[in-house]
Amino acid sequence: MVSDAMWHALDDIHCVVYHQKNHKNFYSEIGLDHPWQSYFASRSAALGSASAELVTATFFGFSPTLIARYVPTVWDIVTPETILKARSDIAQEALAHLGTEVTAVADSLITALSGLTLAGASLTAAHMTLPISHDPVLKLWHAATVLREYRGDRHWAVLTAAGLNGATANALAIATGRYGPQQQKVSGWRDPEWSQAFVDLEKRGWVDSNRQATEAGIAARNQLEDATSRVTMAGLDDEATARLVSTEAQVLNIASALAA
Repeated sequence: MVSDAMWHALDDIHCVVYHQKNHKNFYSEIGLDHPWQSYFASRSAALGSASAELVTATFFGFSPTLIARYVPTVWDIVTPETILKARSDIAQEALAHLGTEVTAVADSLITALSGLTLAGASLTAAHMTLPISHDPVLKLWHAATVLREYRGDRHWAVLTAAGLNGATANALAIATGRYGPQQQKVSGWRDPEWSQAFVDLEKRGWVDSNRQATEAGIAARNQLEDATSRVTMAGLDDEATARLVSTEAQVLNIASALAA
């Protein structure tokens, strides 16, 4: 079994392209001045000039209203190819200090990608088609990105199967302490939608009238996380699983160094 810590570490490696301290002027130089422009364009560029509907479907947790504010108009400013090049440059600079020391782990993770079952993993599949650089740090970033989006695709499927939408999923995460209260603003849900999300959760018995998670709600959220792990692992063949397990210590060290 691949640990939760490993998935979080892969997420940390992928997310270097979203941190302002890393991208500096990379995005503004290609005309993307708002953080949401660069985020939605960067993360969805592998899909091509994606529509707001496609971004909503593959990102799941964000408000469709927030997404529609920036997509598809962002493609009038920048092409997917341009944003893919920019984020690659950002990743290379952010991870450059790792050097060739990550070659072995990067190669192992790249090999593991061939062991993924792609059915239902739309954002993963889009990233799988992108060319792989010979640069070891970019190999590492590419592998981390594909694996991060893979677990994300599976998580959205689990949440959807449980009857949760983006608003209720975020609200439950806040109620159970997985996210802070700022998550409503981050994910773009308006107050009426947010209130309805808690009404829906209260009907399930997962939160009380004070929007605090009940024991049933905490158990349900834990079960959703466990189900995500099971479904994700079910989509990895034995070799992919072995490679992720064997590289875990190195990946955790890399993520820890990035956070320092």
